[in-house]
Amino acid sequence: MPRLPSRLAGEPATANSATIFVVTDDDSDITAYTGIKNAPAITSDGTHTVDAYYYCKSGKMITVMFIFADNEIIKGTANKSIYFAKDSASNLISNSTGTYYNYNVVTADGITTVKVDESLGKELSGLYSNYSVNSKGVIVSVASGASHGFTAFSTGVDDEYLVGRGIAKTSKEYTVTLDTVNVLNSDGSVKDGKLDYVITVAKDAKIYYVDGDGVITESSYGGIMADANDDVFAYVDEYQVEKLFIEINSDDEPDADKVVIDAANYRVDFTGTAIKVDLYKGLTAAQKGNVAVLAQIKAAMEADGYSKFVITETATGKYKIEATKGNVLLAFTWDSTDATEGKNECIKVKVDGKDYLVDEAANIDDILSTVSGTHAKATKANGDADGYVDVTSGALTDGYKYETGYVTVTKSGTKAAKAVVTGVDTVSGTDYAKIGATLTVKADGEDIKVTTTGADLTTQWAAKEIKSGKTDSFKVKATVTLAVEA
Repeated sequence: MPRLPSRLAGEPATANSATIFVVTDDDSDITAYTGIKNAPAITSDGTHTVDAYYYCKSGKMITVMFIFADNEIIKGTANKSIYFAKDSASNLISNSTGTYYNYNVVTADGITTVKVDESLGKELSGLYSNYSVNSKGVIVSVASGASHGFTAFSTGVDDEYLVGRGIAKTSKEYTVTLDTVNVLNSDGSVKDGKLDYVITVAKDAKIYYVDGDGVITESSYGGIMADANDDVFAYVDEYQVEKLFIEINSDDEPDADKVVIDAANYRVDFTGTAIKVDLYKGLTAAQKGNVAVLAQIKAAMEADGYSKFVITETATGKYKIEATKGNVLLAFTWDSTDATEGKNECIKVKVDGKDYLVDEAANIDDILSTVSGTHAKATKANGDADGYVDVTSGALTDGYKYETGYVTVTKSGTKAAKAVVTGVDTVSGTDYAKIGATLTVKADGEDIKVTTTGADLTTQWAAKEIKSGKTDSFKVKATVTLAVEA
């Protein structure tokens, strides 16, 4: 004879990753979740109660649990939330179904379109913790309050809703900074007291972009673009972004030429027993502090499989860090007072399209294993050109972009002034050209003979006689020297 479900009445019960939770809310909507980690957080209070029944196929491990609860107390991953895209409401529709608007939304079923009763208007926008529908499938109510039924964002500990303007990310750390307009200083560092807005993105987070017409597109962490003008709506639980909606404000987009660098703020090297931490010089004092850096060390080592940490300060600013990996206890040291090998402040640069956190004294050839050309074109953070730097000796500037592959072009000889070269970029009296570019030489006023080094001799000339007023061209292969004679 089959066993009947038992009523949960205060006694502890055991569930695992295979347990099925069937939740019925006060709208009679039924949702099933598999696994204890995916189960909703439901807590009864003085107003709302919970009834739960469970069935064990064998032993005391729950096979399936049936839960009956009000929408208001169904929290976390099971929350019957809905996101309404701004400005997506249609014109008012009236038919046998009712009088309603169509909205573009995201529900537990993904991107879809829903009918919304006219009483709710056409200004719904953002994420709501719950909603109700009538018998004809029209939404007739949504969660109320400034935070739409969620707890307003504070630290992100439990079922919180964050609304802000602007987003940035650090891909190597899988984090985002939200509400950057209010959280970041002008130099890009995080304001004191705002570190909670730098949030880890859950690996399975749902991320969506919404354009100016209310069209919703599913995206990913890799698809997030830093933008100070986009509106962001985030559901944050257990200090992780679980759902993120980014509304593009195309009427106020940032300067397309502005340099955006998405490098990590910290880099921890524990390949030896003495730990070295490189950190961005633009961080706040608190972010550079030993407490914050030790947290970064611990996080980096945890990601590599270390656990059971014991951190001891052996002298002022000097630490012993013990941790276990593979059942082996290992000991490390970190000297925060050593500004070179312990806590090294760095700059951020972009080189050939990639973002780097590098030593302030680094040159281009310290960053790239193979460097093209002898010089790199420099671009300021605001997008303005700033000349060229030598790839082996040129100092780098925080926030700059560099493009390698450039060489110098020089002229010599008795008739150097009679050779007019076009296709070069002249900065402070020095000519530069990109490898692969085609340069043109014109004989100005008299015949000249030009002997060229640095040309691509597979298709071009090494020596050429050019008649007065005439031109000839060659392709750049390396540093160019033009010896010009009569």
